[in-house]
Amino acid sequence: GDKEDGAPKSSAARKRAQPTASTTGGKAPRKKLATTADRKAALTAGGVRNPHRFDAEAVEKANKFNKAKPSICKAAEELVCPILQGLPIDPVMAADGQIYEREEIAKYLDGKEDDDEVLSPVTKQPFESRALYPAVHVRNTIEHLVESGIIEGELANTWKERMAKKRRSEKVLKKTKKDAENGDTTAMYELGFMYEYGEDGLKVDDEEAYKWYKMAADAGDVVGTAALGECLLNGWGVKKNLSEGLIMLYQRQKMALIMPASFLAKLTSMAAVASK
Repeated sequence: GDKEDGAPKSSAARKRAQPTASTTGGKAPRKKLATTADRKAALTAGGVRNPHRFDAEAVEKANKFNKAKPSICKAAEELVCPILQGLPIDPVMAADGQIYEREEIAKYLDGKEDDDEVLSPVTKQPFESRALYPAVHVRNTIEHLVESGIIEGELANTWKERMAKKRRSEKVLKKTKKDAENGDTTAMYELGFMYEYGEDGLKVDDEEAYKWYKMAADAGDVVGTAALGECLLNGWGVKKNLSEGLIMLYQRQKMALIMPASFLAKLTSMAAVASK
């Protein structure tokens, strides 16, 4: 027969029963976690018994950070390259103890004759040496301050743009080198161009440029041959050899594709004179 009210319910009935506002003293019923594993997972995912206590701690940390932020930003100004007037993406320390963007201070030093006395752009005192030392800790600090949002505004945005460009250049250089080493003649020429003009993060190196131009020319690349001829004619990365450069360019009939007929005629005359 039917069970009387108050009689024990079956386990299936207990599982089906859901708490209501009337059975929880007017409070909204909590979501029930079916198993112990579910309860542990909820705690791991951030479930806490007293969230208000943790919120108070977060607010306290935020207040401390906001108070310290002006001091941190003031200290970060010491990391600005005095030549670039921006945060360096490849910081180095010079003999004057200052932090510079490598490319900027290298240009400054290269613009001075070897015998010239080089003055610091900051202290105006003579450099004891031209050595540059990588400042890895400074680079890591700048990256952390920018990425965490401590340094904001134009200073941070400019750094991010330059860093993104640097990373793209690194990818291009890596792919070009790989393709060139695998026999791609176009990549050989492009790598030579990068070395000749200091593109995509490479330092200008005429000898490396000549090497890759020669590899491209030997493999039959037309543009690479033209570049190699220019190197020989001007002595870029190799001993100047006017006759070899002119004769080589002339003998490459494919050069007609990229050189005007008038220039080829002049080249023919020059090659004849140089070969005597």
